[in-house]
Amino acid sequence: MEVLGAEDKQTPPRKRSGRKGARADGDGRRPSFSGRCARLVKEQRARFYIMRRCVTMLVCWRDYA
Repeated sequence: MEVLGAEDKQTPPRKRSGRKGARADGDGRRPSFSGRCARLVKEQRARFYIMRRCVTMLVCWRDYA
């Protein structure tokens, strides 16, 4: 009977998929239409929030300068 050393049990590191939006469970399915829309809406809301804050900051800076 052969005894396995610790180096025999190690597995090589997994390579990450280069695909954008790959799912964590690895089945490769695309997100549903509602999931894609929800993600896009969330992204747009974040962008508008940032723009609104920037414009507000510039207007206030102009008023107090």
